[in-house]
Amino acid sequence: MSRMYEFNRAWLPVLDAENVFLGEVTQESIAAYLSSGRSRGMKTSIVSPADQVAS
Repeated sequence: MSRMYEFNRAWLPVLDAENVFLGEVTQESIAAYLSSGRSRGMKTSIVSPADQVAS
């Protein structure tokens, strides 16, 4: 979130190793993640939007 504040943005892009846009991270998504309990050791996974469409 410090990058968001540094650049006065409410979101930041998520890019893969080849700089392909995968999605975005928002202040709200970070807050939801932290309050969900998943940040306390529960198993999580990150899913690419392309994988979500294929499912």
